[in-house]
Amino acid sequence: MAKGLGARLQAAAERVLQGDAPPDPSRYGDPVAEQTDWTPIGGNSANFRTHRLREVEQGRLEFRTTLGAKLFWMIFAAIGLGLLAVFYGNGLQAEGFEWNPDMLGVTAFGLVFAAVGFGGLYFSSAPIVFDLRRGLFWKGRKAPGRVADRRRIKHFAELNDVHALQLLRTWSTGKNRRRVYELNLVLKDAERLPVLRHGGSLAGLRAEAEQIARLLDCPLWDATR
Repeated sequence: MAKGLGARLQAAAERVLQGDAPPDPSRYGDPVAEQTDWTPIGGNSANFRTHRLREVEQGRLEFRTTLGAKLFWMIFAAIGLGLLAVFYGNGLQAEGFEWNPDMLGVTAFGLVFAAVGFGGLYFSSAPIVFDLRRGLFWKGRKAPGRVADRRRIKHFAELNDVHALQLLRTWSTGKNRRRVYELNLVLKDAERLPVLRHGGSLAGLRAEAEQIARLLDCPLWDATR
């Protein structure tokens, strides 16, 4: 038991030295901040900037997938499709080409790479929208106006219910740990909705969060400082 306590204390000390001490919500002088969870929501994240905030039209902001993120997933798809094209192209040019079980591994490898690439491109490009004219936030390809019951949208909120924005920093999972940053919406009941998570520029994400906070006329609780 003492050994387990020592390990926890050592881990806590390492987090403090790395700047990962739990934030003190009392510094914001807001009772909602003290009711809010300050642990990262988590999820998948890249080690580069995957989205940028764009004003696509007056009163509508969207986080759009960056060119770098698109190229990243397209490379996966190109590797898979290229492997299949070379393998079967050479085979078809050869005389007596016939299917055999040994081809299954190469085919599966190519299809997996292609599926990862196209799947990553599809899901990473899902809209992340702040529609100020309609007073709505949502993530995903189903806009609130296209569903009968908005509650069926997993990440959806009316902007009037947004109390603050929360900016956190944490570490990615896995062997190659890296810094990642997370932007969340905090609602008036202290519930949170994830907006974005990536390991790119903190300064860029902070500037975008400040822009959204100004437009929504709500505070930005920046726990990365």
